Amino acid sequence: NGTVRELSGIDLSEALKTNWGLKFDGVNDYAEIPNLNVTTQDYTIEIKLGSNSSGTIIGLMRTSSNTNQILIDANYRGNSEVWMSEGLVLSTSALADDHMLSITADGNGSTTSLKAYQNGSQVKSSTSNSSVLQNDPDNHPWVLGTDWDGNITSDFFSGTIHEVRVWNDIRSDAEIEENYNKRLTGLEDGLIGHWDFDSISP
Repeated sequence: NGTVRELSGIDLSEALKTNWGLKFDGVNDYAEIPNLNVTTQDYTIEIKLGSNSSGTIIGLMRTSSNTNQILIDANYRGNSEVWMSEGLVLSTSALADDHMLSITADGNGSTTSLKAYQNGSQVKSSTSNSSVLQNDPDNHPWVLGTDWDGNITSDFFSGTIHEVRVWNDIRSDAEIEENYNKRLTGLEDGLIGHWDFDSISP
């Protein structure tokens, strides 16, 4: 699990001033996650978003090829989207209100089966021709709130991120439905990254 204090690249005292979520201005706010390593073929990423949020939520990019290992967008052209090395691989209508967006990835070494959930209910499935995530020195760090165009940040997130969860397994339909609206302890099996921005102050 990570701590909010290890995030870099954002003014936490400003972003957390309401003590209710991490706020991004959509102009130049973003945060790097330096110690997140997803080392399995199967993983789940969950993000609790504030209302009317839009832009890049979380991503991992390889610098040499300038391709997304994975990138999750909120309310981009009215859709929540997942991008991988070949481009757009999943798109579903975005919700305007506060909600939990969950993405599961089932990799077999050459392709990745994806499912998207909103507030615990599956809304879309798709398959990517990209292989599993590769954690190597060629990657930019994981980031919240921005995309990378080469070495330049872009597509900044505007809105509030309340919580980020990263699991090293595929959460089942039942697990996602049961836990999307619950506060985690941070000690759950399979949880390798957890940032609860509603429980802290600057």
